[in-house]
Amino acid sequence: MIVKDKERFKPVSSLFGIFIRPAQAQCDLPKAQFEGKRSIQRCINDLLAKLEETDKYTVNHSKEVAEISELFARKLNLPEDKVEKVKQAALLHDVGKIDIPEKILNKPKSLCPEELTVIQEHSQLGAEKISTKYPELKELIPAIMAHHEHWNGAGYPAKLSKTQIPIESRIISIADTYHAMRGRCYRKSASVHESCKTLLEGAGSQWDPILTDKFVKLVLTNQI
Repeated sequence: MIVKDKERFKPVSSLFGIFIRPAQAQCDLPKAQFEGKRSIQRCINDLLAKLEETDKYTVNHSKEVAEISELFARKLNLPEDKVEKVKQAALLHDVGKIDIPEKILNKPKSLCPEELTVIQEHSQLGAEKISTKYPELKELIPAIMAHHEHWNGAGYPAKLSKTQIPIESRIISIADTYHAMRGRCYRKSASVHESCKTLLEGAGSQWDPILTDKFVKLVLTNQI
């Protein structure tokens, strides 16, 4: 069913808080951190399992994109907590496709404009699902929401531009496109050099030009 009513989407800016009594904070923090990480991993695994039921290709693609994104983030010398956030958001960047009709998601031919509009809703659908059902993952919502934003502001869903786009999203966007070109499901895969050429051609319009240049150099020197 094609969804046209954009008003059905709920705000994704809800805040969730965890409060620890000051007297207990020091002794409880390590256990709280451990339990928090376990809870986050359970949520991620649950969402990936649901995504796999919908589209096995997409869940495998997400895992590959997460691996590339994590490696790229490390090469950029980002802090460890930021690297982990990049990896987690990359794993779930397409989770909204759980709610996309299969006939559209797996269509081997080009999508019509109406179908393309439905596909483009997956960023916000994923954010809505996390916001309402997986509050443990709330910190990943901005990165997931913005992974299809463009450096020049022509992306979706919020028309963000340049550094308005979270760095996690900018990393994931490059990794997502690179893996999609290299591992196409229905069309012939592009070569490493063809994929890098496409990225460089879109640097400064679709992708962060500095990050794109660094990514391509890492790929061409076999560091990614």
